[in-house]
Amino acid sequence: MPDLSELTTHISRLAGSDFSRSSEQDTRERAVNPVIGALRWNVFDPNEVDREYSVRGGRVDYCLRAQEHNLVLIEVKRAGTDLSEHQEQLLRYAFDEGVPLAALTDGLIWWLYLPRAGVNWEQRRFFRIDFRDQRPADAASALYRFLNRDGVVSGEAQEQAKQEFESQERDRRVREALQDAWQRVLGDPDSLLRDLLTEAVQEIAGHQPDPDMITDFLQGMLGNASVGGGRSAGWTAQTAVGKQTQIPDQRSIAINDSELHAGNRDTLPIELEPSSRNAFLKELLRTKWAWIVEVYRDGRLEERPWNASKMSESSNVLGNLRSRPRYRAGSWQQLGIISLRVSIEKPG
Repeated sequence: MPDLSELTTHISRLAGSDFSRSSEQDTRERAVNPVIGALRWNVFDPNEVDREYSVRGGRVDYCLRAQEHNLVLIEVKRAGTDLSEHQEQLLRYAFDEGVPLAALTDGLIWWLYLPRAGVNWEQRRFFRIDFRDQRPADAASALYRFLNRDGVVSGEAQEQAKQEFESQERDRRVREALQDAWQRVLGDPDSLLRDLLTEAVQEIAGHQPDPDMITDFLQGMLGNASVGGGRSAGWTAQTAVGKQTQIPDQRSIAINDSELHAGNRDTLPIELEPSSRNAFLKELLRTKWAWIVEVYRDGRLEERPWNASKMSESSNVLGNLRSRPRYRAGSWQQLGIISLRVSIEKPG
């Protein structure tokens, strides 16, 4: 195992620093140069670390090279910058240059990419490192794993990146399949989940629920409708399905209280205004526009317009929002978003 004490110490120092007023140049000098150096790149050799590297139509802050081969492009932004606004340009540069790895950073957060992965550019990020949210040793290990000079030059780092990317792609496809499977369960009148709910309701209430009532209830849970005590019904149902998948001989879909209060890390909380989904959709079909306010962990609020011209009477409002690349499971967490507020009227 390489000695990462220098890199770990630097990351620990950065995590406790105030970068709020730092310029991009300050971020490069104070934060990024020491990281690149600790990863065994010679920051004083322009043939190895080419600063302000010219690309077609612009410049990139760093190009890491070896034997006249461009291997990594790194773009630096001010601390607190919304990195998602800059990733497309970086990936276009990296793709045009044929560079196998790229990184986007504000000095505290590092997003790592495979520019030539055969997916949409939004999905080419394979790793995220946050100096303030992770243990310094873990952040140092991740940076070294994917960006250390010897590994990049030998191709080992690229192989590690591809393995990580493929693992995440598998997880993403499974998550998407789980959503489809859940929709099928909702639409199947003979599903085991419906039978279990019907039997339990009849046992408790002494009356058999109407099938449409079961459908409405399950759809409410899928939409992450909030129930008493702040519990997420949508998370409850999805987790129950997940538990049955993982433990085939499990005889109960019950979830303990601590899990209920934990919340769903893969389901983005969305608050609608009007709060009724039917009323919201009716207004949305009239206006064809709505406003999304993103609520971030650090207290920031960011407002985005939503062109809803393709929505129809059969559209699922929450499902449509959560299927957008920015709000898919994994993406919104990495951006630091904790919830959405969506309104027909522009926020005042």
